Amino acid sequence: MSLALPDPVVFLVDTDADARSALQHFLLAQGLLVRSFTRMADFLAEWRPEIAGCLVLDVGTGQGEEQTIPVLLRELVVTLPVILTAHHGCLDTCRRAFRNGATDFFARPLNEQALLDSIRKALQEDSQRLRLRREASSFREQLAQLSDREKQVLELMLEGLPNKLIAQQIGLSTRTVESHRSRIYLKLQADSLAQLVRRVVRLEEIAS
Repeated sequence: MSLALPDPVVFLVDTDADARSALQHFLLAQGLLVRSFTRMADFLAEWRPEIAGCLVLDVGTGQGEEQTIPVLLRELVVTLPVILTAHHGCLDTCRRAFRNGATDFFARPLNEQALLDSIRKALQEDSQRLRLRREASSFREQLAQLSDREKQVLELMLEGLPNKLIAQQIGLSTRTVESHRSRIYLKLQADSLAQLVRRVVRLEEIAS
């Protein structure tokens, strides 16, 4: 099962109007969707966790470098990949950025191709993350539709037990177990036990 998602968005935050405009036009020319902001507050007012994308943030935007990195990456817990840019590629800034969760760091003047490659990678990874989470949410809703008996049968199916042993273990006929099994596949929109196992494992990984 694959859920269609809208195209991911590059969120660009930079107080420097000229630099922000130049980078926005460059990214738009590469076919990317871009939303640009002068202040972090404006970005945070628009951003939603269900939107896939990445944040390109100029270090020091709005508050000063010392505050922006921990506020954004640690306290606000923005789930987007965060790519930082700075006018001075100081090693200390880079260390602080990665310590607080940034995925990449670029010193100005920017290497546009390297930045573009990093953005595309971040967009792909975040789209995949969001897609898996949506599929997991959909699977949880499907699991909730199972009856208590169907959940019991499913648990034994996932342990690898054949219908006959499942029937013996919970006191049902093999035919009844087969009927439960068919309804489980139908409700969970699965074609095979292997597919069910993969979806359960993926759900557990996301929940961990």
